[in-house]
Amino acid sequence: MADGNLGTFAPQEKRADLRAERLLLGAILLDGEGTRAVLPKVRPVVQARDFYDARHATLFEVFCALADRRERIDIVTTCAELRARHRLNAVTAQYVGELTDGQFTVALAEDHARIVATEGRARRTRDQMRANAEDIDRGASDFDARARDDLDQIFVGEQGRIFEHRRADHEIEILRQ
Repeated sequence: MADGNLGTFAPQEKRADLRAERLLLGAILLDGEGTRAVLPKVRPVVQARDFYDARHATLFEVFCALADRRERIDIVTTCAELRARHRLNAVTAQYVGELTDGQFTVALAEDHARIVATEGRARRTRDQMRANAEDIDRGASDFDARARDDLDQIFVGEQGRIFEHRRADHEIEILRQ
């Protein structure tokens, strides 16, 4: 970025932790207490837009809708809601069932929700920065060198927070073993 052209920095992979997404959804789906334990704890932390996999975002929306109607969240009610939304072909009943095969714990659901939320925020921040950089390069904005430095600092800060969450997730895995 030394050349001052923010629009030319190398593209990176989309930031996502699909394992954390699956573990979170599995914990919600198989929560023994239905909507009284996991979902109320993670709902303030994570939103559907935080999920990278569109199927996961759809499932989280379905879980929230079922909870709002005070219906039990299980494979049957989830598939029925997906069918009602004409989304069962996109997610598939088989995939919903596979979510229960993970090694999830209700105790770690909040940690997984934080990871999913952090990754989602990082993706949105990076995407916004890229859009701003394109505006700068086209001359569509009056950003100056200081604004460019601010954008760089935001980007580095988000990457640092993601690294910390990934490190914590790794430490959790070590403790499980």
